[in-house]
Amino acid sequence: MIDTEKIPLTEADTAAYDSTAQILKAAMAYVNPSIGRMMAVMAKSIELRHMMQYLDQGGVSACGVNNRAIPPEEVIRDLRKYCGAKEKEQLDRCLNMMNMAKMYEMYRNFSGSGDLSAMASMMASASGADSGESTNRDGNTCSASDTDYLRKMQSMLTPEQIQLIRHMNGQQNT
Repeated sequence: MIDTEKIPLTEADTAAYDSTAQILKAAMAYVNPSIGRMMAVMAKSIELRHMMQYLDQGGVSACGVNNRAIPPEEVIRDLRKYCGAKEKEQLDRCLNMMNMAKMYEMYRNFSGSGDLSAMASMMASASGADSGESTNRDGNTCSASDTDYLRKMQSMLTPEQIQLIRHMNGQQNT
């Protein structure tokens, strides 16, 4: 089934566009299948020729791509505008996983270890309303500034990501 959502053309699609190719594709519905196949090949050949000319002229380049490394998150966010609802959902899941991995890396740098139990217990204490110092299950003390930091980290996670961290913590403890 065709997605009825309006998806914009890419710069490459615009460069490859040719009205003759469009007419050939539209006329395919009115001819027998063998002629229709030949018309489709002709239309795609015209578009391919335009695309090759476009690429030869140095086309298809995001702003400043050659001058800097582009973070994958930025690429994914840019790709979303060319996707239908299902693909956007998949890209969003991918972005969430990337964000979760970043959060875990931030935690590892923050805590100096990869132990998820400390993070889970600090997140639990961060969601409480206490102030001052708190102690996690391992007996480690978390200062108020640690708790504030973890509250900020926790606010960046989705409930599913928080649940996953707690689940991973449970798996790690068994």
